[in-house]
Amino acid sequence: MFGGIPEPRGGTIEDTESTLRAFLHEKMKLAKEEAASIKLEHVHQFPGSPSHGKTINIVAKLYNFKDREIVRKKMERTGWHRHSRL
Repeated sequence: MFGGIPEPRGGTIEDTESTLRAFLHEKMKLAKEEAASIKLEHVHQFPGSPSHGKTINIVAKLYNFKDREIVRKKMERTGWHRHSRL
C-alpha cells in the first residue's frame, strides 16, 4: 500500500494506475521510463472519499520482485511510506 499520495487535480481518481505512476516519477524521482515499465497488478484506491488538499492511499501489487525492490529502496531514500504484506 502506498500512502500519502497527493490527491489528483480535480478531486477524482479515474485512473489510479496513472496516478501511482506519476507519483513514482515525480515524488520518488524514478525515471519516467522506469516508472512506466514497472508491471502493476490490482491497482485500487483505498476506500474513502478524497477531499481537496488531502492525500490518498493506493493499494497495488508489483508483479516482479525486482520492481518491488527498486520501489522499496527508492521509498526508503526519499522518506515516503509503503506498507508491505508478506
